[in-house]
Amino acid sequence: MKFLKIFIVLSLILGTILFFYTQYLSHIVTEKFSGPKWDLPSKVYSDALQLYPGLDIRSVHLKEKLDRLGYQEVSDPVSRPSEYHVEGEQWAIYLNDFSYPLKKFTGFPLFLDIEDSVITKLYQKKDEEIPLAELEPELITEFFGSSREDRQLVKLEEVPPNLLNAIISVEDARFLEHSGVDPKGIFRAFFTNLKNLSIVQGGSTITQQLVKNFFLTQKRSYIRKLNEALMALIVESRYSKDAILEAYVNEVYMGQRGSTGIYGIAEASKFYFSKSLEKLSLSECALLAGIIRGPGVFSPFKNKSLATKRRNVVLRKMLETNTLIQSEYEEALKDPLKVKKFLSPPNIAPYFVDFVKMELLESYSEKVLNTQGLKIFTTLDPLLQIFANQAMAVSLKHLEANFPHLKDSSEDILQGAFMAIQPQTGFIRALIGGRNYTESQFNRITQAHRQPGSLFKPFVFLTAFSIDHGKKYKLTDILSNEPFTLTYDKQVWEPTNYVPLHPDEKEEEKETVTLRETLEQSINIPTARLASEIGFKKVAQMIKKLGIQSPMPAIPSLALGSKEVTPLEIATAYSVLANGGIRATPISIKQVVDPEGNVLERRSIEVEKVASEEATYLITYALEGVLNSGTGRGVKLFGFTKPAAGKTGTTNEYMDAWFSGYTPDLVGVAWVGYDKEKKVGLTGAQAALPIWTRFMLKATEYKPEHDFLVPEDIVFATIDPESGELASKKCPGSFKEAFMKGTEPKRVCELHNPKKKKKKK
Repeated sequence: MKFLKIFIVLSLILGTILFFYTQYLSHIVTEKFSGPKWDLPSKVYSDALQLYPGLDIRSVHLKEKLDRLGYQEVSDPVSRPSEYHVEGEQWAIYLNDFSYPLKKFTGFPLFLDIEDSVITKLYQKKDEEIPLAELEPELITEFFGSSREDRQLVKLEEVPPNLLNAIISVEDARFLEHSGVDPKGIFRAFFTNLKNLSIVQGGSTITQQLVKNFFLTQKRSYIRKLNEALMALIVESRYSKDAILEAYVNEVYMGQRGSTGIYGIAEASKFYFSKSLEKLSLSECALLAGIIRGPGVFSPFKNKSLATKRRNVVLRKMLETNTLIQSEYEEALKDPLKVKKFLSPPNIAPYFVDFVKMELLESYSEKVLNTQGLKIFTTLDPLLQIFANQAMAVSLKHLEANFPHLKDSSEDILQGAFMAIQPQTGFIRALIGGRNYTESQFNRITQAHRQPGSLFKPFVFLTAFSIDHGKKYKLTDILSNEPFTLTYDKQVWEPTNYVPLHPDEKEEEKETVTLRETLEQSINIPTARLASEIGFKKVAQMIKKLGIQSPMPAIPSLALGSKEVTPLEIATAYSVLANGGIRATPISIKQVVDPEGNVLERRSIEVEKVASEEATYLITYALEGVLNSGTGRGVKLFGFTKPAAGKTGTTNEYMDAWFSGYTPDLVGVAWVGYDKEKKVGLTGAQAALPIWTRFMLKATEYKPEHDFLVPEDIVFATIDPESGELASKKCPGSFKEAFMKGTEPKRVCELHNPKKKKKKK
């Protein structure tokens, strides 16, 4: 009787503990199933690439582009997404499915007729010509939370029946019959393993696997198995089989891409086959189901033979469970195993990504970015970014090899920054914020404020050409190059001209120079005189209008770039010169889309006219001269001969070296220096110009060449450089100059063609 009482008491205690423990587990299960089950990383994409008749495929490095996107070249005609085939001058590309903002694109075989590397025709079928096609954007990076898990959520009704049948057949054939734990399955697995003297079959149901992945660790113990069984029973009692299966197909681990885990069958379908689920074949469904047991073992990327054997095991299980018929089974066995090329792309633009994230954080929290699965479509051109990365690495390496003093300090290494922007739209196409992102995440494009030096000189001249509708000053006007002093706010300022580091490089200075010579040779004193004439306040106002947001006090030294700015501000201002006086606000983000495809945010192109096209053209025409015969002539020596304009910049004590230049379609800004105040000891032409030129040589290669647009009110005249008047046939060194209509010279030069004196009678 005593033992019975003890037994009853212990039973009540254990029952009470089990009850409350079950309630505790039930609360955990309910909380997980009721709220968001997974953190979905946000994905950052580049801009898409458009293919059209007239495009030179060499200019976009089409083959390399396809390789980066994971397309695989095949010897036979394309038969599935992510394949391409080249035969003679015809390309066939089976485009991938992709969810763009506002549209879901379904891939199809695209055919390109090529002649001399130029696309002549695009068509879907032999008789269905199309004007344009897009290659999907490249994935640049993802914003992860605490875990690096990539998954694409899918509804159960979106999963092909063949895939569901394959999973159930091989993982839990009695899934629809048991209540979370399957005693028959446990005993069957026990005896099978005993017979084979090794673990060849598991006894866990799909529900138990889900519970283990959702709530428990992978560590094997009796306590964990007990919790797994209890929670599986709770899940089955509260949720339908469909809900459990839907959670399972989204949760299951399917492989690894670098440091990122691939989770869920939808993400796995893209990872292994570049296909959406509805396009999977029977054999592909069997392969995915087979991978679940051991992604590290049965991955077709690692061992195709083992993956094929595992696929065949799944097909056999499906046949045994009557989810496919004999003929389907035999046909699927013959299907060759084809997977896409394994791709684990590096982040080619980490500084750009940081800039994008900084902008996103103004509207979205860090948690939202890391967990809500947003798609961020950006303006980045991956090919231009690659060219920029290469130009930066090669140029800095050459500088250190040719100028050993640049590598003296291990504490403060030589740094560089570069960005490229499309002047018409403000789209940021490439951005490098530093030499090595791993060593320094400081973004020198957006965060470093440095003196721009002579890069500000064109802004002084633009101010002058904007006065009186451009009628007051001309490029042929004469400025004094004699030293002078200015007094302002009880201070005295005396500008001086550039003094080379080596005295033997110093050239004899002219007493007077033209506005063109002043810009081409980057002469300080006449620039300061011009700024003084037109007013420092007007210069400061113009600089602000061009997009410089840093404080710009109206002081004399502003004309020579004494006030600190960021390279991003310089790129914005020079874009105005390239775009005929229209300022486009820099844009890095085009759209932000949620997982359901709803556009949360669309960044529109914002433009404003801030200067006349005639005034900006006069600056551009003069800056073309900088590259032809001025301080930027190294651009031509490097071999870049396409229409371009640019300006070198070197600050006091040779602390900063700059080059900012542009073609009609692209602006590039390069900076070289140290993070601490330390002499580089090189000019902008020596240190920064090579980065810009190496980049532009690649960026414009094989692209159509066109000149800067000439405004209607600009006229040209061939003039004598000495007199500034119309050149005669006898004038040496005559050249074509641009003028605002009405300001061009009317008289013919007589310096080199004097009138004959009349003879005395």
